[in-house]
Parts: sequence; structure tokens; C-alpha cells
Amino acid sequence: MADNTSSLQWEGDKDGNLAPGQFLREIDNKIDNRNITDEAKKIKTMQNNIAFGSDADDWFNALDPTEKDTYEHLTEAFVEQWPLTPAPKASKSERIKALKEWTLKVEDLGKRVDGPGGTSIWSHVKWANGLSTRVRDAEDSTGFLISEVYGNLPRPVRELIRTKPRTTYQELSSAVLALDTSDLKDAAVEHNRNEETARLAREPASPTKAIREALASTHMQIPQRQYIPTAPPFHNTEPQRQTPLNPFREGGGRGSLFGPARGAAAPFRGTGPGALGMGRGAVRPNLPTMPLLRDRPIMQRHQDLLQFALPHHPDTPEGHAAYRTQTTTWHAANPNRRPDEQHQYPLIPGTSPIGSRECWDCGQTGHMQGASVCGGASLPEPERDWRRVAGYITHEFNKERLVDAQSVNYMGYNEYNPYPQYALRSNYATYPSGNHAGELDDGQGKGGGPSA
Repeated sequence: MADNTSSLQWEGDKDGNLAPGQFLREIDNKIDNRNITDEAKKIKTMQNNIAFGSDADDWFNALDPTEKDTYEHLTEAFVEQWPLTPAPKASKSERIKALKEWTLKVEDLGKRVDGPGGTSIWSHVKWANGLSTRVRDAEDSTGFLISEVYGNLPRPVRELIRTKPRTTYQELSSAVLALDTSDLKDAAVEHNRNEETARLAREPASPTKAIREALASTHMQIPQRQYIPTAPPFHNTEPQRQTPLNPFREGGGRGSLFGPARGAAAPFRGTGPGALGMGRGAVRPNLPTMPLLRDRPIMQRHQDLLQFALPHHPDTPEGHAAYRTQTTTWHAANPNRRPDEQHQYPLIPGTSPIGSRECWDCGQTGHMQGASVCGGASLPEPERDWRRVAGYITHEFNKERLVDAQSVNYMGYNEYNPYPQYALRSNYATYPSGNHAGELDDGQGKGGGPSA
């Protein structure tokens, strides 16, 4: 059944949804259903169902007054402009298929799309207005396909209208038209966030992913292995008399009968130049070790601070959704790592950027830690750690660059504990104990305050 309460917004030749003959029939139906007998109101009914600014609107405005003084004269002029040539009719199965495929895409929710006459309308409004035409073409007067049409709607729309009557196509169309655009946008953002979380959960966890990403981000250059020939630790110039081992000289109860005497140091195994590394009696070579990130020059650390910077998203629903994705990805890639300049932790949207003399507890500027205006440690502990490290790097870089003699108070970094409350809240992996791999715990001055 056609919707007689909404405007058809017919465009003329450019209207691909409604043929001229069908448009004229819809106008007749509106006039009959409303019991309109006045000629001026009949003419006004046709004008109100023509899209403003369209080719059909230009045609109506250009008509001679004698061509639109009565509804009969108006329909004659209409048929002369658009002959009622029957278009090739689709089969019943094709029309039913068109009704089933009239779907509302989830990525279009809360967005404006092209409407009749080149206008811009909300996507859910366009879907609701176009539903009645496809229902009429499919000749589904019993509502047989309404369950399938409802099931094809995006989940956010179904959740918002689940309490509304929808036993007929008219009720379903009215429920969608009545949706509040702000509620629809919020539901779409929540849906996309849940889908992203589910996608990350479905990805198989690689046991070597964290190691590979850590090695790729540290730019390590592994030197070629050099085998050091076996040599005794001490050289004694005096000849020593070799005495055979007496297995019965020492007390029993340990080791093999022909093994080394109690207290003798067993040689390292598997480190010599023997086949497959199975040599005996070799001394373990002293391989070079890579310096820690914190031991590098401050210029290099500041360069990494800029190179590995993460996007700081705005304080919007979309920004918070992107931030949650950032934190999930960071903890998955760094299950046992603390933040540093090469593994920077995401910043909460709406907080101040790093190195801006911000408070390390709340991420805002203008006060020191412990100030009465501060709400306390409201940031996640990994973010507070990262702000301390970034504040130290920024301060040392500026001091070296500007030859600033201002002193900075340093305090020893306390034993690092995992983030128990943060892990319980977000189900993230805990962090290892021990000193920070990137920096000391730099205090914010006497009494605590913004980073220097």
C-alpha cells in the first residue's frame, strides 16, 4: 500500500524510482484517500509532490495559467509532457527481489545521501520513503516479507525500533522515519566499536608477534658470530703433576662414579667449535650486548620521540573509539613492556600533549601534581609512565639545545609493579617488575608538578 502521508518528491525525467504514469496514479490515490474535491487543492497536491528545483518543478512553474486552472487541464498538460508509455514490466520475482535488496547500509547511518531533486537527506529517511514504492511493486499486501525486510536492517536501527509497532510496512517505515539522528549516530559508533573489538579478538595470536615487532622497532644490528678459541682462565708456568682421579677418595652420594670430584667446576657445554655446537670444555664467548634505550644520547632519544609519535585523537565519540583501538593494539603488541620513546603509549583524547609541562596524574596543564584542582591519578598507569619519560626527554633535549642551567630534581625509580587495577579493568597483560627500560622516574619538581 502506498504511503499517502509523505511527499513523493518526483523529479521528472531524472526520477529513476517512479515512472510518470505511476506518479500520476499516486496523485490520484492521494486525492481520493483525502476526499479532496476542491480543484485548487487537487492542483496543490500535485505541486507538493514534485521535488523543489527539479525539472518537473520548472515545468510546473512554466505552465500557462489556463493549463493549470483545473486538475483535468493539469493532467492533460502532464501527459503531453510525459506520455504514459508503459515501461517494460519486471517479473514478479524481480520485483520481490528488489524489495528484499532495498537495504540500509550500516556505514551510511547518520550520514546524508543524495535525495530527490539533488537534495541531501538522511540515509534512513531515504530508505523509509523508498520502501512503500517497492512494497507496492512487489504486491505484498499481506506483509509476508516484512520479517525479512526488518532483519536486513542494520543492528543499530533494529535495536532503536525494537519496541515500536512494525506489523505492517507502514508501521515499519514510520518507526524508521521517527528515529532521532543523534541517537542513530551514537548507536552506529557503538556498533563499529564492538565490531572492531570482535575482529581483534578473532585474530589468532602469534607467539612471536611481540618479539618480531620489538626487534623491528629497535633497529638492532646483530654482529656476526665469532667463535673464541678455548683457553684456560689462568696460565701457570710451573709444570703440574697430573694425578689420576681416585673415585673413592671423596665421600659418595653425588654425581657419577667417574665424574668430576665434588666442588669441581663443570665445563660449559655446547659453546665450542665442535660439530653442531656440541663441543666440550669450551669457554662461553662474551658476545657484545646492545645498550639500553635510556643510555643513548638525548638527541637520538628526542628524534625517536618525534619519529614514533602516535596520533592524539580529538575528544569526540569517534576519537574515543579510535583511542580504545589504539590501547588494545598496544597491549597486544607489548604484553611485557613498559612505554618508551620507541613504544609510545596512546594518550586519552582531550588531554594535553606530551612535553607540555602537563600534570602526570590527570594530563592537564596549569597545575602541579597534588594540587587541589587536580582530580588525582585519573590517567591509566602506563600513560602516566609514558608522560614521565617524555617529559624527561623533552627537558633534557631543551637543556642541551639551549644550554639551560636549570637543575632538575631526580629521584630513583621505584620498583615497578604491574598495573593490577588497570589490568583488571581492561583485561590487558601485566607488565614486568623492575626499573623502566626507557628512563628514570623523573619527579615534577618539589612537591610534584608539571614536567620541566
